[in-house]
Amino acid sequence: MYYKKIGKGSQTLLLVHGFMSDGTVWDAVALALKDDFQIIIPDLDGYGNSSELQVYKTLKEFAFELKNILDSENIEKVTYIGHSMGGYIGLEFLEHFEPMLNHFVMLNSHIYTDSDERSTNRTKTIGFLQKYGSKLYVKESFRTLFSPEFAVNHSEIVTKMMENAHSYPVQTLINSCQAMIERKNHEQTIQNASTPIHFLMGEIDSLIPVDEYRKMTELNTLSKTYILEKGGHMGMHENTQDVIDYLIKNIK
Repeated sequence: MYYKKIGKGSQTLLLVHGFMSDGTVWDAVALALKDDFQIIIPDLDGYGNSSELQVYKTLKEFAFELKNILDSENIEKVTYIGHSMGGYIGLEFLEHFEPMLNHFVMLNSHIYTDSDERSTNRTKTIGFLQKYGSKLYVKESFRTLFSPEFAVNHSEIVTKMMENAHSYPVQTLINSCQAMIERKNHEQTIQNASTPIHFLMGEIDSLIPVDEYRKMTELNTLSKTYILEKGGHMGMHENTQDVIDYLIKNIK
């Protein structure tokens, strides 16, 4: 697994991207925080600069691989910030390696398993990718990731992300879908956590209803929810400064 390390500071951030993206989605956030934090930014297997995944990996296995990266850098404590699927991996990290965490942040992500409908749609997606490849799927999927206003005003960001997504091996996308179908419910993980937990949500995120965030916050008295105004599913792009300001205020 490829990763880059930038910045300086006594605290370390681990920024983990989501489905159909790579570590470059964090560029603006990392640039703003690098003078205050040491930052580790991986490309999950099959994405970005990481080699194509030859075997299927569960989200738990990805969490253990991230732990190995931190161990190799002699990092004992970290703040984990996971976007979407990166948040799902983070829940496994929280469950198995909580003593390593200063804070746990989920950006446009949630703790529940897929609904029956969502699981069925992911299974259909796998079949579609196997039959037709990723080009049409990427085009249609990106319609739901950004708010309509942002997509129009910042088309260059959307286009760049789509170009990157087209470069990922189809099997990588298939494996990611399967891993998300099989993920576990982490309500108990959140309930039992003694680590400060932060849920950052897009006000108009079409993939995760606002009510889910409210339920998650109620599970743990140490958790906080922050609504990113007019934001869709890509908070680090759509609400970059809000995300930066929140992290500096609540994590540093």
